[in-house]
Amino acid sequence: LSHHLSPFVLSATNPSCRITHARAVEHTKGGRLSRRRRRSKRPQRFLEIVSSRLFFLLRVRTGRSGPRGIEGKHGGGAIVNRSIILGTGSAVPKKVVTNQDLESMVDTSDEWISSRTGIKQRHIAEDGENTSLLAAEATRQALEMAGVEPEEVDMIVVSTTSPDMIMPNTGALVQKHLGAPNAFGFDIYAACAGFVYALTIAEKFVKDKPESKVVAIGAELLSYITDWQDRNTCVLFGDAAGAALLSGSNDSDRGILSSHLHSDGRL
Repeated sequence: LSHHLSPFVLSATNPSCRITHARAVEHTKGGRLSRRRRRSKRPQRFLEIVSSRLFFLLRVRTGRSGPRGIEGKHGGGAIVNRSIILGTGSAVPKKVVTNQDLESMVDTSDEWISSRTGIKQRHIAEDGENTSLLAAEATRQALEMAGVEPEEVDMIVVSTTSPDMIMPNTGALVQKHLGAPNAFGFDIYAACAGFVYALTIAEKFVKDKPESKVVAIGAELLSYITDWQDRNTCVLFGDAAGAALLSGSNDSDRGILSSHLHSDGRL
């Protein structure tokens, strides 16, 4: 195999040479192909495939062209395709509940809450406010920061444990509120780690399709499911939404380098 592979390696940067080298192993004796040629004919197709692969890899290494993705800054060098955050946004309900307000609801105090959590106040949704509306407002801010129109959004992924309803999902409702007809949306359920999961999903999608615009959202209205008579938990939760808009970039100095997700269901 090495005898046949060497000419293809040498000619990998020039496809037109492959035929010449293929013919170089032909030897005739009395007008007939030699035994050596008959033996080399069997792996010839395999060697052609190998040479085409080598040619592709060498093109990528030299930066003359490459696979799908964004070309390098100056048309050369290795291709970099990373997900970058173009814009961010956040939204909270108007109503504020302070630690002093909670003192009249449960057996607690500002000192007790502050010393254990550092929390002084939290935003609580009122009637008519829901998760999808907060998520949509946070996304609008992210789009405005990035100078991107809703019609340009390709995907919306929402992490929430407090959706408006079971179906349609919150992502689809956010799409409706934004007026983003070209986007598809869906939810994930991962509680406190949810936004990190959503961001990772968005990042992987952008890596596959660098020109896309993807929104990762974390949104919760936990006040709807909080037990306001339990002082150990009601002091912790509030309502809010945060959003990040991602797209692809070839800037090696920017972008998400990697992500590592772990779970331990035994805990």
